[in-house]
Amino acid sequence: MRNKYSDIRLLCIILAVTASALAYIAFTLPGGRELRVYFLDVGQGDASLIVTPGGRQVLIDGGPDGSVLARLGSVMPAWDRTIDVVIQTHPEKDHEAGLIDVLGAYGVAYIVETGLAKETATDASWRTARDKEGARVIKAVAPTRIVLEEEVVLDIIWPQEVYDGETLERANNAGIVGRLSYGDAQVLFTADIERKAEEELLATGFSVDADVVKIAHHGSKTSSGELFLRAVDPDAAVISAGRDNSYGHPHEGTVRRLKRMNINIHRTDIEGTILMRTDGTDIRIGKAPAF
Repeated sequence: MRNKYSDIRLLCIILAVTASALAYIAFTLPGGRELRVYFLDVGQGDASLIVTPGGRQVLIDGGPDGSVLARLGSVMPAWDRTIDVVIQTHPEKDHEAGLIDVLGAYGVAYIVETGLAKETATDASWRTARDKEGARVIKAVAPTRIVLEEEVVLDIIWPQEVYDGETLERANNAGIVGRLSYGDAQVLFTADIERKAEEELLATGFSVDADVVKIAHHGSKTSSGELFLRAVDPDAAVISAGRDNSYGHPHEGTVRRLKRMNINIHRTDIEGTILMRTDGTDIRIGKAPAF
């Protein structure tokens, strides 16, 4: 498929002094050429932190409350009070509420969102915090390629249209889906999309193939259809869910399907924060070490 992605390049925009300092730290510490993805244990919600080999950080969602700040503090240096990109996949409390606290605690250069709105106090607070932050706001629409640094790109492959303050009855199916690539390694972030959106995404022809997939909607029975999982063909799946949550996530049918397909399962409700590390070829994934 020809490259139809419009590029958003951070290399020329992030402050040179900050970028140089981060790059120096990344290249002089052990594993400095590694890409890391932390699937943060934020309870019944989603929050994932991408850290590139050069030190750039992308936070995808923030979970249901301010607990994300403690989780970020456990994996980021205490002196680091900036995040390059924050992605709000869709306006549901278990994904966006924690981002309000993040914007209050960190300087953020870019915010990526769909533009969807929801008539809730949480979403109103998010929009207020977003506007106050002063970050450049990018409305996500496929296909968009975010070039984080050389060899590290995040392709936005869903949704297919831009929303501008609109509300949808099923906001889950308009959530941002991103495919992160570094060398030969890929990670697919699926927000809360359900089977209808999974099927429509496959019909676009965009590649969803990935080594690791963040399972949609906390392992709900409404997501992760077999057709979609076969197209992704992951070695490992991460489920972000709260311990003993009232929704019964992950659904036993979803877990059985993953096991039947020989996909290794990692769960934040069992393991806590999960760390994936890759040099662009080999991938290691498991419970994140204590700090």
